[in-house]
Amino acid sequence: MPKQLKKIRFQVGVFLFGIILRWYVYNVKLLPLLEDDNSWVNWYKWIYYPTYRSCLGPSSPASFLYKFKSAITSKIAVLLYAIYLTHKIIIHPGQAQIVKLNLVVDS
Repeated sequence: MPKQLKKIRFQVGVFLFGIILRWYVYNVKLLPLLEDDNSWVNWYKWIYYPTYRSCLGPSSPASFLYKFKSAITSKIAVLLYAIYLTHKIIIHPGQAQIVKLNLVVDS
């Protein structure tokens, strides 16, 4: 099997493992705790921080994925970081509009 094909299969496997792991964490760890008063803490603990860390992982020299120098993982990391930055930009103007509707902004 060519080296490039092995590399792609590994990357697809890591990606699919991440998706399956997040599905498991969401359904088993987070959903039972959604009615809790501290559900936001659980959201950050089980969903936000692991996702944020995985966005930085492919582009970080400390990551095992970094040594592969893959264009695919680099593009995924850039895309996910762009989505992260976009959501940060949208949150604040969105909250300002919610306040105008006399709704409570809890963040």
